[in-house]
Amino acid sequence: MYLRNSRPINDRGSSVNLIRMGDAASDDMTDVFCSGAQVWSDAAGGCVDSGGSSSGDINITGNPGDNADQLQSGGSISSSDWKNMGGVCKAVDFPALNAAKNLQSQMNRVAFVKGFNKITVDGDIGPATITLLKQVQSASGQTVGGDTSSCVGVASSCDVIANQVTMFANNIGAPATVPQATSSGSINTKSGLTLKPPGASAAGDILGAFGGLSTIQQVAVVAVGGFVIYQLMGRSAASKRRSTTKGSRR
Repeated sequence: MYLRNSRPINDRGSSVNLIRMGDAASDDMTDVFCSGAQVWSDAAGGCVDSGGSSSGDINITGNPGDNADQLQSGGSISSSDWKNMGGVCKAVDFPALNAAKNLQSQMNRVAFVKGFNKITVDGDIGPATITLLKQVQSASGQTVGGDTSSCVGVASSCDVIANQVTMFANNIGAPATVPQATSSGSINTKSGLTLKPPGASAAGDILGAFGGLSTIQQVAVVAVGGFVIYQLMGRSAASKRRSTTKGSRR
């Protein structure tokens, strides 16, 4: 069996998993849906519980060798849990992604108090994350560590840095939670598959982005959305009136 793609999708509010399989030579692909924590089994010819022992099982989080549900070193986060993709470090597994999100969230607590620009919590370690970390390091008197010379320097120790940032945020009386833009994010596995976290949805990402706006910005977005809906409803009503008028003249 040839794995072409694997990603969680949302179907009527419930999380299901898409595995696209088929013959690599003919590229004759078929979409197979396995719900919950199930995997596809060649031996069974269908979806089975993830505890199945069939050698043909493919986990919903990618190819078997990707180990997307665990840290690559088996212990703490390291450079092996990341890919440097054009200056932005992408996690290759979900534990690393979650650790990076925690770092970003904790830094936003400091940014909220110090007046720094907050960043989107998405798990990608790029220029914006590094810039904020430098500001946090300066504000903390360098009690917050981390090698900011590259994204790998930050990503490979993001869990340790997050602990230091959390302590500093607590010391300056930062709120436990602050308004911030969030995204489910994604990982890029060792074999090159791009996977969203289980249960992620486009609607959730939209709400997450909305949460990062100020109150004034949120009011503006709602007002614009309401105006657009009002205009669409008005046009629909006008169209129905014209259609009714034409029908009465015949």
